[in-house]
Amino acid sequence: MNIYYSDTCLKRGTLLIQDLKSLLPYKFQNGLNRAKQLEPIMVDIVELLEEKISFPNPFIFVCFKESELKEHITTIKRKFGERIAGFLNYDDKAEVYKSTFDRIINQNISYVAAEGMSVEELKDFYNESLKELERVKKIHKNVVPIRKEHFKNISLYSKFLPGFKSGGEVFDMIQCGNSIVIALGAFESYLGASVLLKNLYDLSNHHEIQKTNLEDFLENFVNDCRDIEIIDKDDFIKLQLDLICFDMSSLDMTTYHFGGGNLFLNENKVFEGNEFIVNENNFSPAHLSLKLKRNDRLVFFSPGFMNALKNNNTEIKSLIDDLVSFKSEEALNEAMFVIKKGIKDSFLDRDASILIFEVNNHALVKI
Repeated sequence: MNIYYSDTCLKRGTLLIQDLKSLLPYKFQNGLNRAKQLEPIMVDIVELLEEKISFPNPFIFVCFKESELKEHITTIKRKFGERIAGFLNYDDKAEVYKSTFDRIINQNISYVAAEGMSVEELKDFYNESLKELERVKKIHKNVVPIRKEHFKNISLYSKFLPGFKSGGEVFDMIQCGNSIVIALGAFESYLGASVLLKNLYDLSNHHEIQKTNLEDFLENFVNDCRDIEIIDKDDFIKLQLDLICFDMSSLDMTTYHFGGGNLFLNENKVFEGNEFIVNENNFSPAHLSLKLKRNDRLVFFSPGFMNALKNNNTEIKSLIDDLVSFKSEEALNEAMFVIKKGIKDSFLDRDASILIFEVNNHALVKI
């Protein structure tokens, strides 16, 4: 996939563009006039507002310096709406935006169809998108089928399956001293993934993580989402979030749960889906603390996974009972197999993720 950037972007964000080129498997090239109709472009916020350039592209990445975005976000969204694929801060690290770019290929083709493409053009675009989705599927299934992370006293196993719907799920983690923080977001806008990863990156600057740090993270995340208008106070599905923090020494766990995910401890449900909007009023009801012990196993099913499970009429408790006899890696594969049963297409309706946390049986616990 080619991604084109303007001369102004290159001038103001040389380091960011260089890092993106080295980090991502896409071809970043200079010159917006070279971009075809369906190829993503990177445009500086100033030239976008002043309308110094014209382009037909439905995928626009707006590049900006700190404070410029907040001042002009309302105007940009009014003028360009769903054509905005993401916002890139010149001063951020490229890693913050990896997930954002990876999700370009999941964009719905409905916008393209509405632009009056011919049947043949639409067919070609669909086929190219399908090839790209197949490539991603192979990467997830064959190259990195299961993500494994081992820490002091705790191991984490996770698996992801991509879906067709725009937006999707993004999951990442950081380690700060004795704490591990895991964030999984489910969004209907690509912008949500960028905001989540940026704030998680900022949180990683702390040496230790306390409850106040987690709530500061949530508050900053909420404010950033409000700035770009992706929180809907009447529809929790548009932005769902799970924040999980482990203290590796004491095995204390703190979570904040907003949305349709489900968490099980061994065979018992810790929490099920809720309809909490991600905002300050719900920090307290969304909060839960647990004390883990040796050999405990936590299984988290994402909102997309729960949606897929509902679609094929499988009860979550039945699945949990079946997974008890499986080791963690086998359990991930089995659970994904269950939600894929009866699906004719290669992909689910929505992204789906499973995370399994294991406490080591010889864990040394701080009392």
